[in-house]
Parts: sequence; C-alpha cells; structure tokens
Amino acid sequence: DFSPVVELTGGSCFTLSELVGNGEDGGPDGVFDGIRFSKTPTAGIDRAVSLLLQANPFGSRWRDLENPLRQCLSYGVETMGAVCTGQALRYAAEANDGAGINAEAKEILNKVEIAASSPLFKAICGFNPNSPGLRAAGGITYIRIGDTSPDLPDPTDPDPTSPQRVWLALVKAMVYGSISALAGRQGVVLFDEGWIFLRDGQAEVQAMGRL
Repeated sequence: DFSPVVELTGGSCFTLSELVGNGEDGGPDGVFDGIRFSKTPTAGIDRAVSLLLQANPFGSRWRDLENPLRQCLSYGVETMGAVCTGQALRYAAEANDGAGINAEAKEILNKVEIAASSPLFKAICGFNPNSPGLRAAGGITYIRIGDTSPDLPDPTDPDPTSPQRVWLALVKAMVYGSISALAGRQGVVLFDEGWIFLRDGQAEVQAMGRL
C-alpha cells in the first residue's frame, strides 16, 4: 500500500471499494462509465459499447445485439442527452410510447439491468445521471484494490467466466477513465495488469495512444 507516500506528496488516495457501489443513498454509480468520462458523445458511445461487449451480459446473443445496442446508446446520448449508459438505454427502451427505439431495446435494457445487480458492473454502467464520474486532482491520484477481491482470468484463458469478464471491463474502464481525466494535462498513468490491454492487440494500445 503506497498510500502514506502519496499522502505525503499531497495526493489523493482511493480504494476500489470506495469507487464501486450500488448507487443507493448517494453512493457511487457509474464512476467508470464510458459515456460519463469520455470527452465527446461519439467517443463515449464507442467506449460504452466496447465495455458492455467486454462484460457481455448478453450471452450468445451479443453479436445480434451489437448494432441495436449502438443504436440505443446513440439515441439516448445524442437525441435525449443521457450522460451515462444505463440512462441512455432506458431512454431507448421508453421511446415510441414504450415500444422502444428498436425491437431489441427492451431486451438489451433488461439484460443490462440484471447485470447491474453487481456493483462492479454498475461501476462501468451508471443509471443515475447526477452521480459524479472519475476526477483526477492535482498531484498523484492513487487507486488501489483495497479489500476488493479481483477475479481476473489467466492471461492465456480464451473463455473467461462472467465475473471475470466484468473485472476485465472494469480494469479497462479504470485505465481509459484515468487517461481521459489526465488528457491535455501532461499526466502519466501507471497501471498493473497490462496484459489486459496487450492481449487485445495493437489496436487497443493505439486507441490508448490516440486518447
């Protein structure tokens, strides 16, 4: 735990359990939501689609739902002004007098709401538009696992379990959120478990570089 060193420099320290919650009683909700931390609506939609497909609450249906998911998020963000993923999906499901923006909107929302019973999943998929996202203060911002037990798969495992997929998506969201918070500030992001990005190939690393 490097917290004492960070505190001596005047930095900010968080444990993951402080940033991940169920959104109740003013608790955290979607701190690492791709729509919330991205600089533009288009980038936020792309990031939210990527994180949801990584966590994959859709099971074997994920390929069929990928394009309808993007359409739902685009409608929620660009048409309705949603500022987080769950809010955007609810707008899409409620559109057209409850018929939905497309035939799959209600199915997508239902599967995502079920997955959001997990606080870890809800960290990347917020429903409360008033909940704050990740913010980086001046100096060092240090996020450590704390008493949260990570369930990351073996780097060579081609078929991670559902909880492991959520963890992979959460780590990605934490890194992308941190980079977004530091963009234009001459900052540096240091992170463990770099294989999570490296195993996805050159495109993922280039995406971080562009950001």
